[in-house]
Amino acid sequence: VHVDEAHNISTAGLSHHRKQAFQPAYSKLGEPHVLLCKGTSFQALPATFPSHILSTVQHELMMSWDHISLALSINHANIMYATTLLVNFVTFAILTV
Repeated sequence: VHVDEAHNISTAGLSHHRKQAFQPAYSKLGEPHVLLCKGTSFQALPATFPSHILSTVQHELMMSWDHISLALSINHANIMYATTLLVNFVTFAILTV
């Protein structure tokens, strides 16, 4: 079972600071785990996994604590961060009342 954008289980699927969950169904993604065969693998694919979100996702997906974790960098030789000055660039906003 592959869960893409798995950080949403914590950020959108659970209540935070007395506010209801934005997408409570995300927190239920682990429920099929009890219906599947014992050896079924779960893979959580996040954008980022700070430790508090990682532990929440592991709990909600009912993942075993002896999992394998791969953390890969997005820094590559062919990627460069840059800032470009835009000349004669005008911004405006349309406001509706």
